[in-house]
Amino acid sequence: MGRYIYSDNEELNGYKFAFGIQSSNAPERFGAIDNSSSFINYTIEEKEPIVEEINKIKKNLGENILLFLNDFFKKNDFYNDKILIDEAKKNNINIDEHNVRNILNDFFDLVLGEKLLKAFESNYGEPLEFQSEL
Repeated sequence: MGRYIYSDNEELNGYKFAFGIQSSNAPERFGAIDNSSSFINYTIEEKEPIVEEINKIKKNLGENILLFLNDFFKKNDFYNDKILIDEAKKNNINIDEHNVRNILNDFFDLVLGEKLLKAFESNYGEPLEFQSEL
């Protein structure tokens, strides 16, 4: 179960949104425009908004949290907030019950943004069109 992105672009097709964390409208953060239906139809025409938002998220999260989360999700197929917070505390990372949702939202949006950037770059300068499930 989950919500996915559908696209003719191989880099982007099949991207699964983080369950319970990431909104279907997350691509809007990277300059995508909603073309509405039971899916959200998106078009990204420029690379720059993607790059700018990726850089903003990376700066907001900081290098230590990014390194920690990348490592954590490579090692863990299953997690919940408590597991993540406990592991963060063991590693002196500032993730707690007050900020965990915002941090995870930014992290999974960053994963999406990096996927969008690769997809856009592989689209040879043409607008990137895709759908995400509501």
